[in-house]
Amino acid sequence: MVNFLNINFLFNKSEIEKKIENYIANQDVTDICAVNANIVTVANNNPEYQQIINTSGFNICDGSLVALSYSKIHKEPVRSYPGPDIFIDYLSKKKYKSFFLGSTEETLTTLKKNLSRIDPKIQEMPFYSPPFIALDDFDYKGIGDMINESNSDIIWVSLGAPKQEEFMYRLKQHLQKGVMVGVGAAFTFYGSEKPKRAPIIFRKLKIEWLHRIVTTRSFPKRFQRQLYYMPQLLLKDYFRKLLK
Repeated sequence: MVNFLNINFLFNKSEIEKKIENYIANQDVTDICAVNANIVTVANNNPEYQQIINTSGFNICDGSLVALSYSKIHKEPVRSYPGPDIFIDYLSKKKYKSFFLGSTEETLTTLKKNLSRIDPKIQEMPFYSPPFIALDDFDYKGIGDMINESNSDIIWVSLGAPKQEEFMYRLKQHLQKGVMVGVGAAFTFYGSEKPKRAPIIFRKLKIEWLHRIVTTRSFPKRFQRQLYYMPQLLLKDYFRKLLK
């Protein structure tokens, strides 16, 4: 685990897999946040949100910009592990029972159909579309009871940042077991007749963020915020390293 830009990251994929295996084997309750440049900027401007991120089981690096910046500054090559990738990786293992929480009923219907091609057992797993309400208004105990009754190993949460991280933080106390993983737009990517994720060439070149900026209306505003704050945060980390 390393602290970069005031966020605790676990970059190593084999360590990530080992930790998840241990959590599930021990029937622990924890959450995993997929952190990209947008979450880094929000967290560094909101101490309470930053604390929520850093009290998770661990954080994976969702953004190629964050991974590239760490590699350049600390001279240690690391790679990002986006939420949609960990989502598909673990479903492809066909090993664990999942609970799918987020998005709309329409998206979940298509998501179930698409994912069942990977593992037919997914057809019998629970999918839940929560109401579109403020964080304070959720029935966390009721949702926790539903998840506990399902006896799921992994709870995939797709509510979008920064909402899903605080949602998982509040829900933890109501769970008896389970690893919650915030996967952002994964349900939207895989829950459509024509996948909306960036083409593979964008992902290989580590510029998936560019595809999102061009195709999603809400992303330009996020990009402007990142463009303003990220250079400041990176410079601070660079000079902190020099002064050690």
